[in-house]
Formats: sequence, structure tokens, C-alpha cells
Amino acid sequence: AQRATAQELLSHPFVLKHRDVPVDVAGFLQALADPLEGLQSYAQLFAAMYYCVLDRRSEGMPTLEHLYQEDSRVSLSGECCEGWTRIAIGLEQHSARLTNAGAGLHHHHRIEKVDAQPLPQGAILVHIVGRVNLMNQIQDQMHKVDSTVYNECFVLQQMSSSEPVEYYISNQVKHLQTPCSPASR
Repeated sequence: AQRATAQELLSHPFVLKHRDVPVDVAGFLQALADPLEGLQSYAQLFAAMYYCVLDRRSEGMPTLEHLYQEDSRVSLSGECCEGWTRIAIGLEQHSARLTNAGAGLHHHHRIEKVDAQPLPQGAILVHIVGRVNLMNQIQDQMHKVDSTVYNECFVLQQMSSSEPVEYYISNQVKHLQTPCSPASR
């Protein structure tokens, strides 16, 4: 048996039957990809960027401003604030409490796990578990002094339907567990 040529295949009844049916190739390819995988990657990138900036404290704080809106709400270990101005104050006070109000300590968030879930209207729920390491600088070297486990949730809301999609933090809740004892580290 001889193989059909391309021209013969294009005139086959099966192909002709579907000739006028619109085909959504982009939709098909999108359906093949796991949408949660992209969401997870976005959440991990967001978490890494957020904590990198937050750990720089006062010099990083202005960078965080564009992530919040006036209706953004944040709860930091039970203390709630709304709107960027109050959130910035709350984040500064939270950092100061972590480092004993500037006793020469610095903090560094170490991310251990990031989970993401889609929410209605294109929002994303991001849950992060990690450790806040308190560091002391001695002769240009950072030394770990203490470590505290934290859980933090963010709701990232779409700013508009334009491309590329931009998000802001509409809600955020952070909870610190009691510091670990040296024996449990």
C-alpha cells in the first residue's frame, strides 16, 4: 500500500468535514499546561521579592508602597492596619519588635514553603511558612542569634484587566510563633 500525499490527505472527507470549524490553538495549548504550576511559580517569586525588600527595613520600605492600596488590610501578630501609611508604620514597628528595637540586630526571612491557590476574580491566595532569623553583625560577618517560625498569608488582587496583569496586596496576615529554644534548632 502506498502512502497518501499531503494533497490527498487535505481532500480526505474527515479533514473536509472539519474545515469550517474554528480552532482555538492557544486555548488548546493553555489547557495542556497546568495553570496551578504557573500560579505556584508566581507565588514563589512574589515571596522571594517581598521578603528581600522587607528585610532591608527602612531602605526597602518605599519599594513596598506600590504593592499596597488604600483599601489594603494587614494584620501583624494581631495588630491590624489599613492603607499604605498605617501599613508602613505597622511593618516598621513589627520589624523593630523582632530586632528588640534596634539592639544591633537584623532580621532575615528564610522561606521554607510557599503554597498558592486561585481565588475568584483573578485573585491569588499565597501562604508562606518560614523562619525569621535574627542576626547580629560582628566584624562584617552576620551571626544567627535566634530564629522564629512564621506563617503569612497574602491575598493578591488584580489591579485591572490590562496586560500584563498587575497585582496588589489586598489582605495580609502574619503570625509569629514563639521563638525556638536553642535545643530545638
